[in-house]
Amino acid sequence: MIVSEFCRQRGISYAQCGLFRSYGYVLEHLHEVAAPLRKAPV
Repeated sequence: MIVSEFCRQRGISYAQCGLFRSYGYVLEHLHEVAAPLRKAPV
């Protein structure tokens, strides 16, 4: 409740999810930001 209220007061988007979904979000983000590294020549 504390975090959601803090975000609401400041106009920050906030979403709750379970443990495995949160790990999924992290992995998706890491995959996205690492894309240029996968394309770089070795």
